[in-house]
Amino acid sequence: MGFWSNLFGVKQEIEVVRDYGGNWNYKFYDSRNSGMKFNSLSDKLTFCYSNPALMMALKLNADLFSLVRINSYKDGVISEENYLHTVLPKPNPFQTWEQWLWDYKIWKDLGTAYLLNTYPNLDNTYLYWLNPAYIKFTDEQVKDFSKIVNSEKELKNILDQNVKYEDANGNKYSYSLRDIKPFFNLSNGLSGNWFIGNSIIDSILPHLQISDEILKSQVINAQMSGKFVATEKETKGVTQFTTFGDDEKRDIENKVLSNKPLHAMKIPLEIQRFSNDIAKLKLDEQYHSQYFFICKALGIPKDVAETYLQSSTFENQEKSLGKYVNQALKPDADDLISFLEDKFELTDSLTAEWNHLSFMQVFEKERSETREKNIDTLLKVRDFYDEEEFKKMIQDEISK
Repeated sequence: MGFWSNLFGVKQEIEVVRDYGGNWNYKFYDSRNSGMKFNSLSDKLTFCYSNPALMMALKLNADLFSLVRINSYKDGVISEENYLHTVLPKPNPFQTWEQWLWDYKIWKDLGTAYLLNTYPNLDNTYLYWLNPAYIKFTDEQVKDFSKIVNSEKELKNILDQNVKYEDANGNKYSYSLRDIKPFFNLSNGLSGNWFIGNSIIDSILPHLQISDEILKSQVINAQMSGKFVATEKETKGVTQFTTFGDDEKRDIENKVLSNKPLHAMKIPLEIQRFSNDIAKLKLDEQYHSQYFFICKALGIPKDVAETYLQSSTFENQEKSLGKYVNQALKPDADDLISFLEDKFELTDSLTAEWNHLSFMQVFEKERSETREKNIDTLLKVRDFYDEEEFKKMIQDEISK
């Protein structure tokens, strides 16, 4: 901690800290920039957890993602449904696969999901998601993890390093980088550190902080809406007023706040509310505005975002949910599946699917109708093909 002098010679506190990306930050203590800079990942996560609109958007993503079924396929045919539940009943002693997948999506949306796997084989596998705020990279590691690696030896030197991990209760651990698999929301090439990812949320945090301050001021107004101020009422012909004494103030406050319906007062009083119309604060409007802004930044379509608010038509929601799952959530699942296939040394391929959910049945119905039309078309021209070729074409349509 130090001090600096402004133009008027007034000393103000200054703090020099190193952020979770290894960068040095100079924080000046001034009311104008208070709360506008996070000096640690823990501070950032605490802010995110306390923002209801942000957590609602993140929860929507995680809820949808955790409904996935990861099926095993062999030669284009399902060989095992819900494969993860079959091969490993639980990812760790404390979580179901649904909870584990939920955590994965939350951590990834916030920047980086760190998967800890310290057991060598499937029979002794525990899979945990680490809290990024508890990972303690040293200054040297921050430098090493920013380097361009040009040889197997350099890569080995990095992966052989241990990383310290200290939780909120002071429990300390040390893990090899080889046992930690990071999954990034945005490319780790943007952060300047191969083991730290970025999130689109980082870019909207200043907006969320400003909105948060606005909401706080409105909450204060709401809290004050039940309060009153009592002032001496202007009396005709009186041009000068005397100030209330302490005893008079206490007497008025006690009477105004009491449960008695009627009080005798020496002087006429005028009672006014601090806020007469709570509706004018527009708290719901501000909250919804922030929620939709966050969803837009996360790439969540409006019809999908409205599923929590129940303000969209059922048919639009069904189609939007299906498209969103396939276009936005499935790539995150595929990223995780690539690791699981290597981890479990699978010969079959894994596929993330949401086809068992009701909103996906809309697409299944459309596919079925298209399939029937295509088969009808093929039947009309079957004379142009030999028997084997025609059977293959029909089979291809059925398997679509």
